[in-house]
Amino acid sequence: MTKCRECGKILPQEQRIDICLDCSRKKIQKRFRDDPELKDVFKKTIEELRKPENVKKMAEDTYRIVNAINEMRDGR
Repeated sequence: MTKCRECGKILPQEQRIDICLDCSRKKIQKRFRDDPELKDVFKKTIEELRKPENVKKMAEDTYRIVNAINEMRDGR
């Protein structure tokens, strides 16, 4: 049983990190408040990733990676 390192809340067993979603969200919000430039860059990056041509490229890259992993597994 793992507890959140920030608030002590008990985390689900399948969760591999040691901070809960609420505390993680608060930390990110604080960083964005402290550094508005970081928030702007993050927002622009997300907008760029949502463009159709980038979504298609990410899907193709993911497909290639999964296939490569499966080939390595089958080759054992």
